[in-house]
Amino acid sequence: MPKFAQIANPNTEWLVRGSAIDPRLLHADADDEILVYPDDWGYRQTIPLQDGLSLNIIDYTLDRDTIFQRQRGENSLAFEFQLTDTGIAQSCWKHSFDEHVLWLTPGKQRVFELEVVLKPPFVTRHLQPILERLSERARSAFRALLEHACNPHQRLSHLTEIELFERFLYQRSRGIDDRTLAEQFPTSLLGNGIELSNAMKLTLTPTIQHLAAQILDCPYQGATRRRYLTEKALALLSQSIETIHRPLLPSPDLDAIYEAAKILRDNVTKPPSIEQLARRVYANRFKLYQGFHAVYGMTPLDYLRYYRLVMAHQLLYTSELSIGEVVAAVGYSNRSRFAAMFKQLSGMNPKTFQLQLQQLDRAAS
Repeated sequence: MPKFAQIANPNTEWLVRGSAIDPRLLHADADDEILVYPDDWGYRQTIPLQDGLSLNIIDYTLDRDTIFQRQRGENSLAFEFQLTDTGIAQSCWKHSFDEHVLWLTPGKQRVFELEVVLKPPFVTRHLQPILERLSERARSAFRALLEHACNPHQRLSHLTEIELFERFLYQRSRGIDDRTLAEQFPTSLLGNGIELSNAMKLTLTPTIQHLAAQILDCPYQGATRRRYLTEKALALLSQSIETIHRPLLPSPDLDAIYEAAKILRDNVTKPPSIEQLARRVYANRFKLYQGFHAVYGMTPLDYLRYYRLVMAHQLLYTSELSIGEVVAAVGYSNRSRFAAMFKQLSGMNPKTFQLQLQQLDRAAS
């Protein structure tokens, strides 16, 4: 089995406090929190702007593949921009109940990111514009996940999404039911997780690229710097919310794609052919492919593969099934093929992933 460095909590247990005069920083001030990676690998810089609003600039290159364990109790939404020397490569927004408790960061590859981080009380005041941009389907998925996270046995339909989110944040801040999505949610809600994850993609526009560049190249210091960065962060936040993925298809076509996705999720071990799937939702093959690309950014087959791997992650988290039993449960007949696909998603093969989970269980007990 490959040897990895494993870090339980990358923000506090591994990094050490740095200095605002570190020459690697693009710009800094005495109020910034600078954390430095060991062996001069890089840094994480947090720039406080307002109560509940901050910027993170992250730049590091690890010397070897490293498995990170998710830091719990972080009540936030973050708009993340993965950078290169010439601009933004891709971006998304992230909620605080994601499904990853373990992930692998490859060694010898630069991680260069800008994040706009929203925490209480700022986050709940700015959740409404995000909800308004979500499609009806994604908003329903967000609500279903929140309701289950807050209390799967209680009817919470009288609460708004913002009230639910506030309750969720309160529970996490008190350490109540602080589990990951995969540990917490049943298979029946995995489709909701995919819907929301899909809606979290942001479209890169020239304005977003320009605002990010202005933040990185800030020429000011002191109070002027904070005002400037606050203005640019709020503008970047507003522009990013406007690009939240919302499929533009006629309602009947959207309904057909959602139904087709549900059919695939309900039949992972014996999925219909593309022709059979198209007939079942009263569409032709072309419309099916076109619709899946518009809604999910992938083909129906890729959607099925992705769902199988999400389901496999959940089973490895929550069940005592062997890897062979997981392979069969998610509809793969070729274990090697499954392992290769699983590694593409998580960075680890299933056996390594399972062993790391077992180590975490032993450490927690």
